[in-house]
Amino acid sequence: YHNGDTNHAISELKTASSLAGWRSPIRIDAADFELHNGGGEAAARSELTDVISHAPDFIPARLALMHLDFSAKLYDATKKDIAAVVEKDPDNFDAALQMGMVDLSLNDWDAAIKDLSTLEARRPYAPTVKYYLGLALMDKGDLQKARRSLTQASDLNTNYVEPIMLLAQMDMREKNYGDAIQRLQKLIRQQPKLLESRLLLADAYLTHQEADNAMAIYRELAQLQPTNPRFPYLIGLALEQDKDLNGARQSFTK
Repeated sequence: YHNGDTNHAISELKTASSLAGWRSPIRIDAADFELHNGGGEAAARSELTDVISHAPDFIPARLALMHLDFSAKLYDATKKDIAAVVEKDPDNFDAALQMGMVDLSLNDWDAAIKDLSTLEARRPYAPTVKYYLGLALMDKGDLQKARRSLTQASDLNTNYVEPIMLLAQMDMREKNYGDAIQRLQKLIRQQPKLLESRLLLADAYLTHQEADNAMAIYRELAQLQPTNPRFPYLIGLALEQDKDLNGARQSFTK
């Protein structure tokens, strides 16, 4: 596959999969490869359901099907997958977390908070649980508890982008621009290639009346993506705030 021959790689993986036992991890690898490089979702689903029909207690196959159904937004099917996993493994972390994510996707905030709080009690140091719980609390409007949960998630994993970005957005909505800027600067030092975090930092600078700092970021990103029309427009906004109306007009018309 590294030589670019996807069809040959699929053929070889299928051969290895057919020779492996039904509970072999190769079966899961084959389904994943089909999903991303071969026949797509239908082929991956066929592979996984075949494995499950022969080895119904093989939890990795059921989890893989669960993730596939969730990605396809088949939430009723995902719930059935979760129930099948929990029947075999009542304390399965992935299934419990997935249930909370299904609740969130269905906008059932109360169920999400209940399910994720229960999981949090079992796994108090899992940052993903705290992140999704924070999302549910935020969507329900309990911003104080949401902030606490998101902060705990980012404290447990200082490279966890999603809660850090959400916290920065909350800072900005509350007009705590200095906190947002400091939070995003730290994140960017750790992961400098994150486009959205740099854009959010520039937005924080611009809202905080620091047009020069915002413009520096926009111009740097414009050099990385010279055909992206978004950046000349953003540069124009920064120039307009900086009272350079001619420069803003030129940037807007690029």
